[in-house]
Amino acid sequence: MRWFKHPGDSLHKAEIEKLIMKYGIEGYGLYYACVEMIAGALTAENPTFELKHDAEILAHKFKIDTIKVENIMKYCIELGLFEMDSTTQRVHCFAILQMLDVSTSNNPEIKKIKNSSNYQKLLESNSRLDKTREEETNKDIYIPEKEKNSNNINEELINKVLTVWNNQSHLTTHNLSTVTRKFQKKHITAINDIGLDKVLKSIANYGKIVGDPDMWYDYRFSLWDFIVKALERFLDEAKPFENYRMKKKNFEQKKEFEDPYLHPDRERERIDDIDV
Repeated sequence: MRWFKHPGDSLHKAEIEKLIMKYGIEGYGLYYACVEMIAGALTAENPTFELKHDAEILAHKFKIDTIKVENIMKYCIELGLFEMDSTTQRVHCFAILQMLDVSTSNNPEIKKIKNSSNYQKLLESNSRLDKTREEETNKDIYIPEKEKNSNNINEELINKVLTVWNNQSHLTTHNLSTVTRKFQKKHITAINDIGLDKVLKSIANYGKIVGDPDMWYDYRFSLWDFIVKALERFLDEAKPFENYRMKKKNFEQKKEFEDPYLHPDRERERIDDIDV
């Protein structure tokens, strides 16, 4: 099929907004690239709505990390943007069916597709997948804790932390494969000891402070160094905004304080000396 109807308000659909919130323009771009590839292969003789490419091929084609592609595709399935055939384990996009409406029916190629003997079977298949998806929405995405192994727990935890980190515009972004390789038991332990919600808030606080010219702190950590070297000082209870705003004010006024690490250069020296 040479073309299909692309809704002009798709950016405002709740599912698309959630996809963009989590994966940015990469998620949105990958989704519609897959839709185009499915639609491009659609013919009256082969109206399957199936994506022929796997995550490895998509990652190579669009220069995205393979694990990230897999996560985006899984999230698209969770949102109902794609469907997973439980038998073949292939991704489908039956949303394209909605794009073959009256406004496009004058296209001879589309008419041929809609009149084909397989079209009704596709509609029935889509209906079954809709029922399956509705049942799955009330289930947890992940296996219960007692049935998980430690690697699955770590991957879930790392992905949540990394997503919040990469959403901070003033911090260096990382890809999932790098962070997974860098994270060790001490990182997971630190996150579990403090609590995930507090860790995510600490990262958000750090991102805001680093990018604020009214704040004294401007040291850029990697995520793995931040977890073991600076996580606690940016927790809400440490009052980081108040502390670093006051330090900046006092530093500019050239007042002497008991704090030996007032100057940023000394702070960097202290950070480098931390034994982790």
